[in-house]
Amino acid sequence: MVLLAAFQMLLARYSGQADFAVGSPAANRTQSETEGLIGYFINMIVLRADLSGSPDFREVVRRVRQTVLDAFDHQDMTLDHVVDAVKPPRDLSRHPLFQVMFVLQNNEPGRLGGDGLEFAPLGVRRSEDLEGSSYF
Repeated sequence: MVLLAAFQMLLARYSGQADFAVGSPAANRTQSETEGLIGYFINMIVLRADLSGSPDFREVVRRVRQTVLDAFDHQDMTLDHVVDAVKPPRDLSRHPLFQVMFVLQNNEPGRLGGDGLEFAPLGVRRSEDLEGSSYF
């Protein structure tokens, strides 16, 4: 959620918009019966970015967290049904609800380096390790 908040702040800065939508895939395997199945269950969810009022980063993370949790509560609703319900103006050159996507892939990083440089992953503390943290 922190990466999504940073991404939305970057988009807001470059676009000059404080209210926009970002698409993101959801695994859509909410029932234990479907976890072991092979197949394509992914559904796109639309995440509204509301950066109005010049919020600080902690406030943006809070807003993003609530938006993501609300969106995943309704991830079973297909994107086609959302488009039919909203009835946005259609333009075949772009998606009707969002123009940018946020996709986080948890792949093992390859070995980076070259010309005497070597890169290593940066350790990140889990939210349980942050005592008194109010935004996780």
